[in-house]
Amino acid sequence: ARGRRLAFRIGLTLARHGLPRWRGSPPNLRKRVAKDLSMRRPVLHSVNRSIHFFFNHRDKKMAARFMLVSAVLVAFLAIAFVYFEPIPVEKYPSAVQKVHNKLLESGRFLSSLFCGTKRITAEGVFTAEELRKYDGTSDVHGLYLALLGRIYDVQKGAEHYRPGGGYAHFAGRDASRAYVTGDFSEAGLTDDLQGLSDESLHTFTQWVDFYEKDYRFVGKLAGRYYTNEGEPTEELQRVLAAVERAKEKEYLTKEASKVFPPCNSEWTQEGGTKVWCSTQSGGIQRSWAGVPRQFFEPETQVKRCVCVRTTGPPSDAAVGAKHNNRGDLDHPQLKEYPGCQPTSDTCKVPDP
Repeated sequence: ARGRRLAFRIGLTLARHGLPRWRGSPPNLRKRVAKDLSMRRPVLHSVNRSIHFFFNHRDKKMAARFMLVSAVLVAFLAIAFVYFEPIPVEKYPSAVQKVHNKLLESGRFLSSLFCGTKRITAEGVFTAEELRKYDGTSDVHGLYLALLGRIYDVQKGAEHYRPGGGYAHFAGRDASRAYVTGDFSEAGLTDDLQGLSDESLHTFTQWVDFYEKDYRFVGKLAGRYYTNEGEPTEELQRVLAAVERAKEKEYLTKEASKVFPPCNSEWTQEGGTKVWCSTQSGGIQRSWAGVPRQFFEPETQVKRCVCVRTTGPPSDAAVGAKHNNRGDLDHPQLKEYPGCQPTSDTCKVPDP
């Protein structure tokens, strides 16, 4: 504030009397200016020396070196903080975690430039060797796993996926088969889904849906399910086709269960196996109870107990077609239980 007042007074004097009249300005103003400048002379001298140091021609090289060394030191400290992680990554605020990941990606990019390495895969596509670096054994990299060739960042569940965690064997690899078989040996931790049934593959996709929903997708794994360019392989198409077949079969089974609901069953040591029908048997609510019958699957000839409607038209009859009011009792895949009355809603199943 004092400096501003002083500058204002000097400017006011110059405006009133002009520069040639400065010497004729009031003595007290000249004394104040002289005193103020004498007090500020050491500071001004230091500033002048600093400016001279940086901009004097003969010191330009030294100044440039000083600035370069300072920049390298700051960069080194930043890299050390990112790579050695004095604080676990999962404890960073979300914004800092994003910056951390970006710095890691930039570091890998610069490393590839200076080391002369060339990527064999497209951007966003990992090799198996690259994915293994993300198994949680090193703080330099993140924590990734793959499922059906899709890679997810599981850092937020680090307590489960880091070494020592219950799911650590899944980190840094694609162990899709183990999600179905439960075989966590080294041989079982593979991405090969050959030989599994359509139904098993359909169940497996529930894990894929879980990771898609709860974890961040970060890329694809080149190999069995994706090419080096990130395009789907024939094996992936085969798996997805099997899943679609299982979904279609599941849908048809549910629809068939509405026509032929499963029986209730009970086994006792004294009475053996007993089956019966009710309006809620098989978990399907309906207005009729039906009678027990053996239903033979057309492809496998595996039999199961179903409840059959005994009145009205057959389920597959055309609307308005004539019928004998026997419901579905005459269906060709049905067979009566031996020793059981055809109209009884309870039957004893003979021991095999």
